Amino acid sequence: MAGRWLLILVCLLGSGIAAAANRVVEGHTASGARYRIEVPETWQPGGLLVLYQHGFTFEPADSRPGLSPLRETLLAEGYAVAATGFSQRGWALFHAVDDNRELLATFRDAIGAPGEVVPIGGSMGGLIALKVAEDADFRPLVRGVYSLCPTAAGARFWDWAVDLRLIYDAVCDGVSGGELPKGKAPYPWVLELGDIPKDLGLIVYNADLLRALAPIRQCTGIGLPPEQRSVPMTWRLQRIEQLTGLPDEAYLATSLGYATFALGDLVRAPDKLDGLSPFSNLGVRYGDGAIDARIARVAPDPMAALRLRWVSDFRGEIGTAKSVSLITDRDPIVVPANLAVLREHVPSAQLLSALVHESQPSHCGFTQAELVAGWETLRAWTAGGPAPSADTLQSSCVAAQQQGVDGACRLQPPHDVPAYDTQVRPRAPDEWPTPDARYSGSWQDPRRTGENITLEILDADTALVYFFTYPPVGDPADQVWLAGVGRIRPGGIVFDEIWQEQATGPARRWGRLWLAFIDCMNGRLRWEGPPGWGNRDVPIQRLNALHGLGCEPSTAVLRAPASGAWFDAAHDGTGLLVEQVGRRRARVYAFFGPGSPLLAGGWAFGLAQGDLANGVRTTLTRPHGPRFGAANDPAALRYDTSRLSIDLHLGCTTGRARLTDTLNGGTLDLRLERLTRLLGVPGCAP
Repeated sequence: MAGRWLLILVCLLGSGIAAAANRVVEGHTASGARYRIEVPETWQPGGLLVLYQHGFTFEPADSRPGLSPLRETLLAEGYAVAATGFSQRGWALFHAVDDNRELLATFRDAIGAPGEVVPIGGSMGGLIALKVAEDADFRPLVRGVYSLCPTAAGARFWDWAVDLRLIYDAVCDGVSGGELPKGKAPYPWVLELGDIPKDLGLIVYNADLLRALAPIRQCTGIGLPPEQRSVPMTWRLQRIEQLTGLPDEAYLATSLGYATFALGDLVRAPDKLDGLSPFSNLGVRYGDGAIDARIARVAPDPMAALRLRWVSDFRGEIGTAKSVSLITDRDPIVVPANLAVLREHVPSAQLLSALVHESQPSHCGFTQAELVAGWETLRAWTAGGPAPSADTLQSSCVAAQQQGVDGACRLQPPHDVPAYDTQVRPRAPDEWPTPDARYSGSWQDPRRTGENITLEILDADTALVYFFTYPPVGDPADQVWLAGVGRIRPGGIVFDEIWQEQATGPARRWGRLWLAFIDCMNGRLRWEGPPGWGNRDVPIQRLNALHGLGCEPSTAVLRAPASGAWFDAAHDGTGLLVEQVGRRRARVYAFFGPGSPLLAGGWAFGLAQGDLANGVRTTLTRPHGPRFGAANDPAALRYDTSRLSIDLHLGCTTGRARLTDTLNGGTLDLRLERLTRLLGVPGCAP
């Protein structure tokens, strides 16, 4: 047992005594994560950099990260190695890619720009390596990714932990001293943050974990010699193992550690799901009528589900990069079916996956020879070698043994990897809608009048958002507008990169927005902004829809040809948003970039009446007064109702506008071109 867990520690954390000839750089990134970089003397800018991703741990971000179990091999081959401790403990996916961006920027500043980046990692780190490889900022630099026992199922990885916790609660219900600690409603099965031991570190089978989970001994007798267990204890232990599929009672404590402490941190932590649960077991059948009748049934929160899936799910967007992935065939935590998920998302010509055959279950229990074999195979493949196979891996492993690398070689082709739903009980489909053309239009938090979220559905996968709002307390400006392109997902839209236009200087990367929809008229908005802006989740309601669009698909006939974004290439950051809300009515938003003679960095809106093709004139209103976020006070809202006027002519693809500042004088003429055509907006007549 001790040897088995030693392998896990090596796989997840790596080692690292620095060689005297290597350059070592350590410090903290802007987000607070500690990093470590080690570079051979021979490394030059343009060389290869390995980014190591550690596995799941409750070690704080200030802990010194390891540089992988392959550190000595990598450095000896002339590669630089860098690792971040991540800015989050536990399930670090919410900011892990951002942490790697900061690490790469630090490496460039301190060492030089690499020509190629190879992400590698194990367990949670294996998933993060894949997520780094598919990130748009990293994708041009990544030709290969080495993913060991990856939690490739992403958000669904946690369904087994939810099932385990709920099954344990149902089996051990009423056992004096055997009930696990509970949290507050509406999620009593989710532990409170304050009840998580501060020195938990790795969640592995040891005396400290058993002490932290003392109730499971009272219920199941685990940790006691078999002869000291009562008959009810033995029955309950066997029942839990049967219902969860755990192969060894040693993994019950480890798995309940995840299902109790890790799950509690994931749901409750303010830098993760902030008290909202994305999980559901509605309709799940557990194979036991009594358990099915007694087990707690939990429903998901749509915003939490959208966010967890986005940050956790691997989508396979790795371009032409090659991927090598290994998993142990009896892993009870990252079950082999994770390879099936990986194979669904990566073309077979770009993926080499293999199982490591075990006589005893382990989590990431690879030998050093197997680790080296996977690395050397990926290295040869990305250098232009022929497509490898599992046999190639096994041969490479034997070659490593012959070179003195320790460990057995047990690599096999993954012929019989089961579908994920056969190893983790499937969930019912979501009831939330996937946004389509009907969702274009303006949305607003009804408690925050004066703000506006303008949404444009561009196609089945892409949306554009403009958020017309105000700066936070302390900012000298009195208006702000944010914009970004997002990805449409089941249940909502994710805007991973939101940019803020400024009165002076170029636009800056601001943060993220999330839109989760309950139906065609109601949803939720969450923002994650820079310091001073904060994070918050607020309800939103439709303010107006485009002409011809109802909520029923059968009645949705779009009659809004002018709708979309319009710009003048000569005036960067300045443009118009037009929402045609009636046959002869359009809501118009004007926004102004830096250097504009009118309202630089600001915005105004108005309602135009008439035929846009023949020209309309209207007044634009400029709101101001409120502050952003929690400091928003609708009573502070003021309107400059005659600040701007606009003369607007719009054709199918081009137009013109003259904006006049009626208060201070001055005009701005725009030669407009269509920037966006919304999904469903008709094209130009031939």
